[in-house]
Amino acid sequence: MKTNPYNSKLSYERYSKNKEYFDLGLIEALEEQQRIIQKQKSQALIYQATIASKNDTIRSMRIKIEDAKIQIKALKYQLKEKDQDIEATLKIINGEIERIKREVDEELQKSYRDNNKLHQENERLKQEINRYKKRNKKLSSSNSSQAPSIDNNRPVSLREKSELKRGGQKGHRGSFSKLSKEVSEVINKRVKAAPSGAEAVTDSAGKVLHYRTQEIDIRFEAKIIETRYYIDETGEELSQKEKSKYAINPVVYSDHTKAVTIYLHQKGGIALKRLSTMISEISDKAINIKEGTIVNWNKELAVKSKTETTRILADIVKDEVIGVDETGWRVNGKAAWMHTITSDHSAYFLVSGKRSDKENGVIGLLKEYPGKLVHDHFKPYYWLEDCEHVECNAHVMRYLKAGFEFDDSIDCEKMIIFLRKALRIKNELLVQNINQLKEDEYIELEAEYKSILETGLNKYKKNNPKMARKYLPDYIKLFERLLEYKDAHLLFLKDFKVPFDNNDAERQMRVVKSKKKISGQSDSIITANYYASFLTISQTCLKQGKNTLKTIEDLLAS
Repeated sequence: MKTNPYNSKLSYERYSKNKEYFDLGLIEALEEQQRIIQKQKSQALIYQATIASKNDTIRSMRIKIEDAKIQIKALKYQLKEKDQDIEATLKIINGEIERIKREVDEELQKSYRDNNKLHQENERLKQEINRYKKRNKKLSSSNSSQAPSIDNNRPVSLREKSELKRGGQKGHRGSFSKLSKEVSEVINKRVKAAPSGAEAVTDSAGKVLHYRTQEIDIRFEAKIIETRYYIDETGEELSQKEKSKYAINPVVYSDHTKAVTIYLHQKGGIALKRLSTMISEISDKAINIKEGTIVNWNKELAVKSKTETTRILADIVKDEVIGVDETGWRVNGKAAWMHTITSDHSAYFLVSGKRSDKENGVIGLLKEYPGKLVHDHFKPYYWLEDCEHVECNAHVMRYLKAGFEFDDSIDCEKMIIFLRKALRIKNELLVQNINQLKEDEYIELEAEYKSILETGLNKYKKNNPKMARKYLPDYIKLFERLLEYKDAHLLFLKDFKVPFDNNDAERQMRVVKSKKKISGQSDSIITANYYASFLTISQTCLKQGKNTLKTIEDLLAS
C-alpha cells in the first residue's frame, strides 16, 4: 500500500543526518509547485478573457434583436403610408424575423454553452491553484520559518551548481586535533609497536623515549561544594552578596551551572522540559533542575546584562552603516516580531508586538540615527528621515530570477546580469585598494540600470495596454520599485562601505528561526525579550570572537 509522502512522519535524527538532501529536494519540489501554479494562473487569465469575449458576443446578439424589432416597426409604418399589399409584405417580414431569431438563438445557445464550459474550467483551475498553494504551504512549513508577511512563494535559490564533488577536495589538508600539554591521567603500556599515528617523544639527543596518544573524554558530573560556618567573634564579616545568596535556601546552583544551562537552552535551542531531563540523565540524576528555575535564570541574566546590552546598542548606532531585519515570533500564541540591528562588530535584538512599532520597536530606537540603514524594503523604515536608506539587492536578484524562470522575461535576465556586473566591478576595484567609482563610470552604470528597467516596462505596457494593476506580473511591479528607489539600490556603487545586500542582518535571524521550531517560546513580551537579551550577548560575542559561555558566567556573577 502506497503512503502519502505529505503525511509520512520524518524523525529528527533522519532529517538531521540527511538535511542537505532534504533541503535540496524541498527547494526543487517548491520550485516545481510554483511553476505549476504560475502556469495554471496564466490559463485561468486566458479563460477569463475568453469568457469576457463570449459575454460581449451575447450582448451584441441582443443588440441585433433590438435592431431587428426597430426595423420591423419602421417597415410597418412605411407600409401603412404607401398602402401596399400588407399581407404579402408582412409574410416576408415575419419570415425574415424568424430567420434572424433562429440565427441569434443558435449563436446565443452556442455562446451560453461555451460560457458554461469556460466557467467550469475556470473554477477547476482556481481549485487546482488553491490545492497547489496548500501543498506548497505544507512543504514550506516542514522546513521553513518564514514570517507571515512574506509571500507563500519560496524565494528562488541563486546558488550556481558546482562541478566539484562532495567532501574534501584533492590536495586539501585534513583537520586533526592537536595533542594537549595538560594531561589528566597517564596510562603506561609496554608494546611491540606503537600505533602508526602516535607521536614520538625524544630526548635532547634525538633518542625516542616513548610514543604517545591521547583520548579526550568529557564528563558531566555534579560537584558539590560545601561551606561550613563556625561562629567566632573574631571571624570575618560576611558580604551582603553572600548573605542574600543563602537567605532562604542553604542549597544554590553556581553561576557556572546557571550559565551552562542557559547556554544549552537558548543557544542550543533545547526545550525546557527536554533540557531538564537531559541534565538529570547526564548527571545520573544528581542534578534535577526544574523548568521554572531555568526561566528564572534567564530573567536573572536579562536583568544583569541590561547595562551591557544598552552599551552594545549605543556602539552599533555609532557606526556609519548598519542593517536591520525582522522575523515573526509568537507570544502567548499571538503574532509578534523579533527584530535585529547589526553592525560589523555587534548585534542587538528586541521583540515587539507590531512589526512597525514606533515606540518599542526598531523604528523608535533609530529615529535619530544619521547613518546608512540597510533593509529589505519594509516601507515603515522610510519613516526614518534622518538616515540614508539602502535596499537589499540579494532579495531583488531572487525576484528577478523568478521573473525570468516563471514569466520568461528577458529583461529580468538582463537586470541580473547588470547587478552581477556592477558588483564585480566594485569588488575588482576594492582588490586594487580603490574605494570609489569615477563619476562618469557611475553615470554610465546608472544609465544602463534605467535603460533596462524602462525598456522592460514600456515593452510590457505596449503589449498589455489595458491590463489592470492587480493582474500585473510581480516582476513588472518590481521594475517600478527599482526605478522609484534607484538611489537606494545603487548606493553600494557610490559608497563602497555600503554592502550590496542585507545578508549580515539576515544571518542573525537564522538562529531565531531555529528557536521557533522548539516548544515553549514566550508567554509575554517581557519573557520574549529575555531571549532577545541572550541573543544580543551571544551574537555579539560571536562577532567579536569572545567566549559566550564565559561572558554569560561573568554577567551572572556581577
